Amino acid sequence: MADLAQPLLPTTGKGGSSGGSGAVKLPTESPFANGSQQDVEAARPATHKEGGAEDTTDASTAIARKVALAIWLSLFANVLLVVVKAAAYVISGSMAVLASAVDSVIDLLSQFVIWLADWAMARKDDRYPAGKARLEPISVLACAFIMVIGSLLVIQESAEQLWSGLVAGILPELELRPLMFAVLGMATLLKLPLWWYCSRLTRYSGAAEALAEDHINDVWANAGAIVTAAVASRMRQLWWTDPAGGICISALIIYRWSVITASSVAKVVGLVADADVLDLVQELAEEHHPQAKPGFLRAFHAGQRVAVDCELEAHPELTILEAATISRDLKEKMEALPEVESASVIVVPLGTHTGPCGPALLLPPRFSKLPGAADVAEDALLAESQALSRLASAYLAAAPTQSVFDGTQTWEAAAAEACAAAEAAAAAGGAAAAEGGSSGPGPSSSQA
Repeated sequence: MADLAQPLLPTTGKGGSSGGSGAVKLPTESPFANGSQQDVEAARPATHKEGGAEDTTDASTAIARKVALAIWLSLFANVLLVVVKAAAYVISGSMAVLASAVDSVIDLLSQFVIWLADWAMARKDDRYPAGKARLEPISVLACAFIMVIGSLLVIQESAEQLWSGLVAGILPELELRPLMFAVLGMATLLKLPLWWYCSRLTRYSGAAEALAEDHINDVWANAGAIVTAAVASRMRQLWWTDPAGGICISALIIYRWSVITASSVAKVVGLVADADVLDLVQELAEEHHPQAKPGFLRAFHAGQRVAVDCELEAHPELTILEAATISRDLKEKMEALPEVESASVIVVPLGTHTGPCGPALLLPPRFSKLPGAADVAEDALLAESQALSRLASAYLAAAPTQSVFDGTQTWEAAAAEACAAAEAAAAAGGAAAAEGGSSGPGPSSSQA
């Protein structure tokens, strides 16, 4: 049987991550070891810092507005570039300008996917009770697919030009007019500030990360096109620099989008949160209440943002109502952080820590002594949590409801009443089973 009192995950001290597990195991020595009832009474008014939740809520709202602004600015910029480049191609007939215009159309398509995902996430739907935050990394994957396809097409065209020039001796015709350099230069200057703005939001939004990557790739592509086209036009013997530069830039774009794709997949699967996010939620949990300290804490990605599981070990003399208030307040604080998608916070009596958060952690300490709990503890952790929760629910149903859930009771008092009612229910059930067994098989058995 696994010893549930021992930490199940690697541990770290304050200010560090847990070696990739996403869990932070805090000191097991109790802050209440020498505490008294007077200590609890003195600590009860300070359930949370004034204004903390409101401040973080305002910050989260501001981040959402900035991301929405980045999406709209990027859409507007790409629409403008498509119109200008199309007009420039009609005037000049330059193939380079046409290629740049096609690239902007691809950018516009990918950003429409991002906008569509952002719009869908903002709409509430009862069919998705946990929200649709995972649409964001999926939209990033769609953008990566579009960009990789576009880059492969550029590589194909550039390779054909190299083959024609090196093997067949047919050199490409370069139409280098001032209008082409003006269009590419305008696109570069327009994309730079957009990249700077979106890159500041990549920590909070996958959409902003995709937009920033798109903008910086356009800066490189346009700058590279200007340089290689200028070299190829000035030195005819270096005509190959134009297609070779296109291949190099496209290969770099594919590589960078591959990295982003791998990161998005890992976040959807549940990658551990960054160390600074772990430190942030750990500090928030430690400073939340003087008589409830974190015994287990982990943070992992549920999409671009993270989900937090936190178990607070509270003084046994705190009432159930006070413990519930502490749990709710910390949950609201954590979910107000812009990096946090959701938080699960539970409070258990001191000394009942069992590991990763699950339904079993909601049980009073003496539930571990109930009939059947020992057998349940031998199952896997998740199965144990679910089965023990069902076991506890059955006992609570047989217990005096008003007494068990009286918010003024302490943990120990509530557990004592629940256990007494459970023992009485188990005894009554055993007696009924024995009486039924002694009466022999019923009609249904004979018919079977």
